[in-house]
Amino acid sequence: MHRIERSVLIGSPSQTVFSVVKNLENYPQFMRHVKSLHVEKRSQREFISSWHVDIEGADLTWKERNIFDEEAMKMDFSMLTGDYEAYFGQWHVLPEGSRSRLSVKFNIDWGIPSFGKILGSVLEEKTEKIINGLLRAIKWRCQRIDPVCDRKIPHFAFVIHPLDVGLVSRAFQEPSLLGKKRSLVKKAFEWLPSFRCSEVTGVRSSEGFPVKGELFYVPLLPDQMLSLDEKLVLGRILSAGRTAQKNGAKILGLGAYAAQVGRKGVAVAKALQIPVTTGTHYTIAIAIESILLAARKIGLKIEESTIAIIGASGAIGRLCAESFSERARQVILLARNRSRLETLAHSLPNASIAFDLKRAMDEADISIMATTTPVPLVDEAELKPGSLVCDVSRPRNVSRKGSHPREDLLVIDGGIVSPPGEDADFNFYFGLPKGLAYACMAETMILAMEEKYESYSLGGEVSLDKVKEITALGQKHGFRLSRIMSFGEEVKEETFDKIAAVRKEAS
Repeated sequence: MHRIERSVLIGSPSQTVFSVVKNLENYPQFMRHVKSLHVEKRSQREFISSWHVDIEGADLTWKERNIFDEEAMKMDFSMLTGDYEAYFGQWHVLPEGSRSRLSVKFNIDWGIPSFGKILGSVLEEKTEKIINGLLRAIKWRCQRIDPVCDRKIPHFAFVIHPLDVGLVSRAFQEPSLLGKKRSLVKKAFEWLPSFRCSEVTGVRSSEGFPVKGELFYVPLLPDQMLSLDEKLVLGRILSAGRTAQKNGAKILGLGAYAAQVGRKGVAVAKALQIPVTTGTHYTIAIAIESILLAARKIGLKIEESTIAIIGASGAIGRLCAESFSERARQVILLARNRSRLETLAHSLPNASIAFDLKRAMDEADISIMATTTPVPLVDEAELKPGSLVCDVSRPRNVSRKGSHPREDLLVIDGGIVSPPGEDADFNFYFGLPKGLAYACMAETMILAMEEKYESYSLGGEVSLDKVKEITALGQKHGFRLSRIMSFGEEVKEETFDKIAAVRKEAS
């Protein structure tokens, strides 16, 4: 008995592949070795089929039983009568991310033991050649049925880094890390090289085609990103980028403080042969959408609101200011750079500047935190009742020291989206529940899906036109605002109702 096991990766959904495997009557149309095939008897789970196959001029015929398991996507087969002594095996389709793995097991006995000793290797070689041909033929057929499989799968890569030691502990299941001296942990992180930490699976454009993605880990904390020698930090990011480039990625995204290094990504893009994006434009788009939705749910009207923007001189803060200045009653701008603030305030209607964070947030109905400060600036307990705060910054600018959230105000996480695809999975914990992504990640995926391989958000240069464009492209490919989140947890409808009641009572 000779046993052969082979498999092939096919860029089609598993249902498509299994439908091709079990549709026996079509085999002669695309398998050159199969001269004829007739299904003599069929039921819901079982076929009896007759085969005529040509092996380089030698005719073989047999009758076999085929038993299907739709749920497991398996087809068992076994010869009833024919030219073999025995012949049985199994086809099996397994989802593998957005693609499918088709495996086959053949067990064949030619029934000529003495002569087989002489011909054994020849027969094995011929049989394996036919099986490999069957796999190629099925893959080709799937591509004809699912034309998007002919398209080269878009490939992106994204650089992440830990926002705190707790995330590292959870991501790598190392609870002992939390008990170690912080200075030692930081030094260990400084020694570690960047590395590929996962493959993104299950992301598929609403237009039908999948996208391939890789996550690369730079094990440096936010304060290390800002305080260590820039050559060291840049070197870690470039090492990840070069590996991604070598692996076939067509665009590289930079997350969190990796996006601040090397003149906000400019040095990274200059050193690589693929475009680089920081995801700023889509982050702005999703932050604005989150604010508008949350405000509506708690009964806040933008045109009657005062909005404080903390970090207004940065790219995200500036465009949020431009977007809301004509809609809101008043916009208060806060940042460390006074000259930039004054220039921005003079260019916008209904805008003023401030430097007292607490006073500005007490005056505001809505606050947008968009700084590059790696430490909290305010605690939830200090915020004004009935207010809405959108914290776009990572690490967060708003902390929560108490164990219970306040129910008279709302702090939302800015820039979190659901990528398209039923089984979207980043296969690595970076602070969000499975299947959710930060908007900066999503921008990288959208550009890959659109095959718009350009350094879209880079160097702090941003525009509202690009915000609108990336929003439209995100909608085209099926990206959508995730449920409203607060400190990583979904905000329930009753929470919105309670805050709305607080606001109504205060008015």
